[in-house]
Amino acid sequence: MLSSDVLSVRQFLRSATAVIHQRLDDSAALMRLDTPGGYARFLAAHAAALLPMERELEEVGIGDVLPDWPQRARAGALRADLAELGAGFVPLDPPLFGDDAAAMGAAYVLEGSRLGASVLRQRVPDGLPMRYLRHGEGGRLWPTFLKRLEEADCVRRRPHVAKAGAVAAFSLFEIAMQQVALGAGTALA
Repeated sequence: MLSSDVLSVRQFLRSATAVIHQRLDDSAALMRLDTPGGYARFLAAHAAALLPMERELEEVGIGDVLPDWPQRARAGALRADLAELGAGFVPLDPPLFGDDAAAMGAAYVLEGSRLGASVLRQRVPDGLPMRYLRHGEGGRLWPTFLKRLEEADCVRRRPHVAKAGAVAAFSLFEIAMQQVALGAGTALA
C-alpha cells in the first residue's frame, strides 16, 4: 500500500520506471524523424505497441477507471498517419492487464508518451502527417490523468501492480523499437 504522506503515485511510478524509460528515450533519439522513411518506421514501432495495448486496455475495462478513455485513445490518429505515409506495422502481443491497477500503470506510460510527442514533433519536417504526435494538443489530458491516477484506490492499494503494468507497457514499446531498428516490424498490418 502506498502511504499518501510518503510518496505520490506519479513519483513512485516515475522512480520505478526511470531506467526502462531512459532506455526507450535513448532508442527514440536514435531514430531519424527528419525523413519520411525514418518517421514511418518510428510510427510503425509505436503502432506495433500502442494499438494492441489500447485494445487490451479497452477489453479489460480501462473506461471503468478512466471514464474519458475514448478521448485519450490514439489508435485512429496513428493509423491515419501510417496510411498517409503508405506504411504498415506488425502488431505485437500486448501484456495482459487483468487488474485495474495494472491498467492504470500502462495508461501512465501511454499518457506520458503524449507529453514526449511535443518534443518529437520538432524533429518532424512540415508536410508529414502528425495526427498522432498532436493528439490531445491543447487539452488538459495529462493533468486530469494525474488527478485520476492519484485518486485511484486500486493503485494506492496495489502500487506494485501498477508498477508492473507500467514496466510491461514500456517493455512492449522497447521491443517494438528494437524490431524496427533491426528492420522488422514494418510489414502491412
